[in-house]
Amino acid sequence: MIYGAVIDSTCVVLQQSCTRQGACLLYDHDVLRLRLHVLAFCTQLVTASLKALAWHCSRRQEKVRAAAAAAGDVDIAISHRGDDAGKTSNNDDKTRLDTAHKETTN
Repeated sequence: MIYGAVIDSTCVVLQQSCTRQGACLLYDHDVLRLRLHVLAFCTQLVTASLKALAWHCSRRQEKVRAAAAAAGDVDIAISHRGDDAGKTSNNDDKTRLDTAHKETTN
């Protein structure tokens, strides 16, 4: 819809009929080119900013989990995350620890 509005905004000559406005017959190509490039640049800028924000948040979360794991408190890392995925990884960690303990005691 946004691209359509940009294209329509560069119309120079509209086809006229008796009852309503028709399709565009002539576009200003230089303005159209410029506006489409600016729109594409802006959407890519927003996308890159959101990706950078997601990366920053994930790195921060990894650091908190790593610090909690280094301190030996896996529950803090899981409670910081606050969703079921963290609980699943906690159960996996316990299973791995139990398996490792059984292997060393046998």
